[in-house]
Amino acid sequence: QAPSNFSTDFSAAGTYFSAGEGESQCSYSILVKCGHCDKNLCDVHFSDHRSKFQTECLNLLSTVEKDAKECEQVSAKLQPWKAQIKNLIEFIGKKKEHLEKLLRATEQRLEQAAAGSSRGAETEGLKKSLQSFQLKEAKAISDRLKAATAEAPKLESKAFGSPPTSEQKKEIEACKSKLDTVIDTATKTCGGIQNNPIAANNCYVSKP
Repeated sequence: QAPSNFSTDFSAAGTYFSAGEGESQCSYSILVKCGHCDKNLCDVHFSDHRSKFQTECLNLLSTVEKDAKECEQVSAKLQPWKAQIKNLIEFIGKKKEHLEKLLRATEQRLEQAAAGSSRGAETEGLKKSLQSFQLKEAKAISDRLKAATAEAPKLESKAFGSPPTSEQKKEIEACKSKLDTVIDTATKTCGGIQNNPIAANNCYVSKP
């Protein structure tokens, strides 16, 4: 007997659809209309057809549920890393901004120091002019030096620290190495671009 949620049709007895085989002849005269594909099948073929569809659905459910659990586990692993990466980016961004300001200030001081050194070289010309009684030339050099000295900031070496020591350089390199290690760990854990050719599309996560 056909299920109550399927219609029966006695007017087209003789030609029926068997599941997956197109039209076929069947001796059964009761037609059952399949609810998911609207095909008319005999009672025997309908039972096979329904069974196959149910099996496909169960397999699909199993696959989707398994994928959903995997995705939940992936999210649980990646959410903390997302927070750490975001925090690290903000930290590096602030330090980068500070270092860029420091670099600009250092470059400005170097330009001022170079100008001061250049003025120091002109003193030799002033000395020679005075020794040879070239007073007009001495006056011109003197005026230039006075104007430049009045405008230039006064730099004193005692106001600045010493060049970086070998220990300080090693410490800087060690900090860079630690940061590289953290980034490499995050890259491997999160399925980063370096280890994953399609990670840029955000559609793959490497398994541990």
